[in-house]
Order: sequence, then structure tokens, then C-alpha cells
Amino acid sequence: MKLNFALPPFQRISWASSALKLEWEPLLQQLPAAIQSVFAHPGVIELLPIVIRTIPASDVYLKKKQFEAQGIFADNITDLKRLDGNPFCFYLPDGHVCLVAGDRQQVVNLLYSEIPAFEILEQMGMPRGSVEFWNGFFQRGFTDPLWAYQFNNDALIPQHSTKNNLLNPYFTRLGISALPYYATSLECQISLELADQIKMIACQIMPQYLYDAWYEILSWPLEWSALHGIAEIKTPLFKLDYNTDAYGTKFSRQLASDTYPVNGLNGILFPYRLPKKMLVYDTVKFKNGIEYLEGVGKIG
Repeated sequence: MKLNFALPPFQRISWASSALKLEWEPLLQQLPAAIQSVFAHPGVIELLPIVIRTIPASDVYLKKKQFEAQGIFADNITDLKRLDGNPFCFYLPDGHVCLVAGDRQQVVNLLYSEIPAFEILEQMGMPRGSVEFWNGFFQRGFTDPLWAYQFNNDALIPQHSTKNNLLNPYFTRLGISALPYYATSLECQISLELADQIKMIACQIMPQYLYDAWYEILSWPLEWSALHGIAEIKTPLFKLDYNTDAYGTKFSRQLASDTYPVNGLNGILFPYRLPKKMLVYDTVKFKNGIEYLEGVGKIG
């Protein structure tokens, strides 16, 4: 049962080691802007006529000019309720605004038309059923879109395990995702095809190190869990904690993967890689003991 309280907004990353933080934190800081640039590329705009960006309020004028230089129209959202329940599910920290960019007529229609926003989004080519799905989901009273992936046949599933793929939505809070919107599921074929097309464009325009980091992060095994209003996303390199919808029962979802970061932790619990089993005669202590016994003439 959902609990009748909400924690203040927070977000915190805990790294497995200072060395991993030194290696990966700069990439996490650079990737959101690089990914948003890909989503705003004319080639992506052709695939999906609009993109919604969350930016600092002080950057609105500059970002509009940058889009204009690419031949893309952009305007900030003044009425956030206009886009309630949409599949973009944007996250709006304090001091930030939402900027809608893309085809001029589509942006104007979305922001100012009397036509319901979800109808316009469907006309733009959002995957069929996606807009309807997210409208229905938010009407249930959820604030965190990741709860949508705990449902099966209209019921919340306490534990869920699936194979990871390109549609991994669990790093979206960090600005890292393969799509500029949330897919209805990790099996949405239309969204997978769109993500593949965006990936091909990204390969051509992004610095190689950022491209590699982007898709490596999305491929990691991870576990999302939530209890009492606190969500935790556990990866082989770090844990991300943030406020979410509060339930008195623990919910979790695991995304298994065949890939693993080179310096990821070993452990006995998911999502960690099991340590290699060391036979007694492979240990340092055993070898030191043998050397000692040989030295004193007890063996050899």
C-alpha cells in the first residue's frame, strides 16, 4: 500500500572507491549535455519532431540561439501542467526551466494549441500507445516514472528481473538515456528501432570517448529498489539514492547483462560479478609457506 508521505527531493551518488570516482565522475558530468546535443541534432529531429531539455534558467537565451543556429525552433514551457503525464517525464530541479525544441509548427502547437498535448505528441510520431500509457500511469498518483516498470498486467510486482538492453531508463535522472523520452517497456520494438537510429547518428557526431561511455553505462547490470520513499540504483561502480514514491513494501527490479565494467566491484550479490574462486594452492600464504618449508629443508 502506498504511504501518505513524501520525502524532500534529494539525489546522492556513493562511489565504490575514490579511484572509480576520479575516473567516472567527469564522464557523468559531461554526458548529459553531449546526449542532449545528439537529441537536438537535425537528424534526430527528423525522427522525432521535438525534444524537451531541462536547462538552468540563466541559459535560456543562449540555448535558444544555439538551436536557432541549427535551424531548430525552441521555446521554454510556461505552463508545466500542459505537459502533465507525457512520455518525456522531464525532471525539473530548482532554478531550471524546460525548453521545447524542434519543428516550429510542432513546438507552437504543443505549447499553445487548444488541442490536448497528448494528441499532438501522437501526431508527431511518438510510439503508438506511449502517450496513452504515461497519461494512465500518472493518473495513478505516481511521481517517479521508474515505478511504471514494476507493473505487470496492471499489478505492481515486488521483484522483477529482466535482461538489460538499449532502453535502460534507470540513469535518466543523471541525464543518461538512449531516447529523449521514456519507453513504455524495455521490449518496445518501435523504441528500440528509434534508439538504434539515434545511436548511429551519435557515432558520427560525438567524441569517441563520450560515445563509448554513454552506451557502456547503459549496458551495465543494475538493481533498482525502493522502500519508504527512498530509491536506490545499485551498479558495479556506484549507488544512486533519491526520493521516490513511498511504499511500506520493498520493490526491486534487476537488469542482467553480459557486459561488466573493467574495474567493477566483485561480490556475491547482484549486480556484482562473482569473485574468481581461489584454490588453496593458488593463495599467497600457501606459496609463502611452501617457500619457507623448502628453505628449511622440510620438503623438496
